[in-house]
Amino acid sequence: MTTTLSNGLIVQHLSDGNIVQMTSDQVLSGSSEEKDRVFLFASNGVVIRHFRNRDAEVLFPTGVKAVFTKSDMTWVVTNNKGFRRAKKAGVEWDLEPIPCAFETDEVTSARMMLRDDKVMTIQFADGSLFCQHEDGTLMKTNAEGSETRIEKEGLAPVVFKRGTEVDGTAIYPGRLQKLEADEEQKTTPEARSLDRVIFETHLPDGTVIDTYLDSSGDEQSPPAIQHIFNRPDFSVISVNHFGEVKVISSNTRTAMNETGSKKALGEDYDYLRAITCDPENQSLGVYTANIHPEDIKVQVSDK
Repeated sequence: MTTTLSNGLIVQHLSDGNIVQMTSDQVLSGSSEEKDRVFLFASNGVVIRHFRNRDAEVLFPTGVKAVFTKSDMTWVVTNNKGFRRAKKAGVEWDLEPIPCAFETDEVTSARMMLRDDKVMTIQFADGSLFCQHEDGTLMKTNAEGSETRIEKEGLAPVVFKRGTEVDGTAIYPGRLQKLEADEEQKTTPEARSLDRVIFETHLPDGTVIDTYLDSSGDEQSPPAIQHIFNRPDFSVISVNHFGEVKVISSNTRTAMNETGSKKALGEDYDYLRAITCDPENQSLGVYTANIHPEDIKVQVSDK
């Protein structure tokens, strides 16, 4: 699913759960600067920057950075203490470390690290971590390590959330889902996420996309990466890696809510049944489509 916004931002939600972001300026540019960046699904907030000269950088929320140089096929990894290690053709060796400065605030007990490669981390007393990479990418991880928010000017923020299940309750940062309170609520992303991971993409127009590995609970239906686009007008678009697309208008969602839970829009979950149910049992008013690339035949003219 590719979303193009009026500010030039292009966001792609892929069938493997990864999210690719780029701008129209990057697409049209002929420089060797960043071409795009990939937010890796279920990776605790790791980002890969791709460059036009085929170099790459891997940014970690902890301040670790890995750099790939295409010209000599070498990886160089720098940890959060400045130590560096290179790898090429299966051979590894140590490099000269990058100087680091450490300082602890006497009032807050926050510990700051500054590296000469312009990477900064702040470890707060509560265990949360703030990291800023050289290109301005910001990564904020909570004390439990269950949520990482990734921001970069001009791009859509992405939030990685990993939940836990305690006594029938799926607990996510900012989300609380009673799995056994109501059968209908078992259709929510919190309840259906197979590995308890949800990726949130916050588009500048107010749309929030939930990405998760959907567990159907049916042995005949294998798990599928599901993207649910929650639009600010309460309309919903869903697409999964089997090519199933469903569109629910705000009017249809309201009607489902009125005949169901009668909750405030935004807190309702009746419409999620239409997203997760079998197409043969599809609710009225839901637009559906099935895209199967293997069935598409391209006719080539011999003229």
